[in-house]
Amino acid sequence: MGRRFIAALAGLLVALTAQVSHAQLVCVPGKGCSVEVKPPPAQWTPPPVQWSPPPVQAGGGAQTQIPVNPQWEAELARRARWEAYFSWRAKIELEARARINARVFVDQMKYEARRAPDPYASQPAPYFPTPGDSRVKFPRVDMGLLGLCFGVYSGPGDPAYFGYCPAFRLRLNRTFGIAFDPAVVTSRYADLPFGMVGLRPGVEIAFLQGKRDTAASHAYAVFGLDVWLPFSEDATPSAFLGGHAGVGAMISTGRWGIGFEVRGLVRGGVGNQDDPTAHAMSSFRVGFEGRAPVIYLSFP
Repeated sequence: MGRRFIAALAGLLVALTAQVSHAQLVCVPGKGCSVEVKPPPAQWTPPPVQWSPPPVQAGGGAQTQIPVNPQWEAELARRARWEAYFSWRAKIELEARARINARVFVDQMKYEARRAPDPYASQPAPYFPTPGDSRVKFPRVDMGLLGLCFGVYSGPGDPAYFGYCPAFRLRLNRTFGIAFDPAVVTSRYADLPFGMVGLRPGVEIAFLQGKRDTAASHAYAVFGLDVWLPFSEDATPSAFLGGHAGVGAMISTGRWGIGFEVRGLVRGGVGNQDDPTAHAMSSFRVGFEGRAPVIYLSFP
């Protein structure tokens, strides 16, 4: 018992002695002196690091196998996913903005179109000619200002006439037209000459059309009535009534054209039947007429 107490007391004295050896008396003027105890310096030696170079594989260059931390792999994968997400989000946002802007622009144009009147609403549709064809518009007027005609009839007296026969045609479309064909001619029956003026309305039906530079050209059939009024009623009927049917063609390059026409004729006279010559002229007759050349001036 006494030995243990003495050993413990000796250890306590050794510890106090070690602390006192590191103590330092510090005196501050006006404040007195104090003892500052500093702990002994700590001594630490780092553990040795053992490293060996990576193995070299035969037949190729040196390949270094660096161990990868699983946490780093997870972090890199997470960052890659976030970068892909943000890239996708930016792309979708740009596409959405583009669609929205386009829709807004279209809606604005529709709104402006509803507010503003359409200047072309009352205009006819534009004409687009077929490739190679010139522009032809209808209705169209063909004026045959220069034209001569010659006609003969059957029967006694050998009736015939020759004169100026202009042609005025109103073409409603490519197929149908209206003919207004006046005439001023000198006629002869046997040895009796006399003049006549003719009114010869009719209908024109085109059955062949031109192409390219001659798109305004056409071949046609014409049907109509003939009313001839003699200038003198001394030995002629008051009028000759009849009709005509024929075919013709006009070759046109747009503004100017030339035409030819042949017709079959029928006629009979009315009025002044007391005169023997007028009565003889009034018998029913058939005939033939040729019209050429007819120079046309055309305009829409």
